Amino acid sequence: MVRKDIEDTVAWSFTPSDLFLVSSFRKQLEEIGGGAAAGIGLPWKGISPPKVEFFIWQLLKGRVLVVDVHQRFGCGVDLICKLCNKEIETLNHTFIHCDWSWKVWSECFSR
Repeated sequence: MVRKDIEDTVAWSFTPSDLFLVSSFRKQLEEIGGGAAAGIGLPWKGISPPKVEFFIWQLLKGRVLVVDVHQRFGCGVDLICKLCNKEIETLNHTFIHCDWSWKVWSECFSR
């Protein structure tokens, strides 16, 4: 039932204050995913330096500035990935699908 007399609000039901907290999000992920929820919980466990934790957090939120984000803000930039010169530089392409990134990840996980 839609009530037009009540204004919509955004609330996070996993905290008493209804405000979103990264710690409550991590807790929910761990409860749902059984531990680190496929690695998402790892950055906040103090394993990495704070700058790396912050970068991973920004990456997971989709807040890392890549070329397609710059274009949305009206910056006239070349959209082609500078690492492979094949596809548009998006967040997914840069960190997952780019041939160069794939080689880096493969090297990291082969050790």
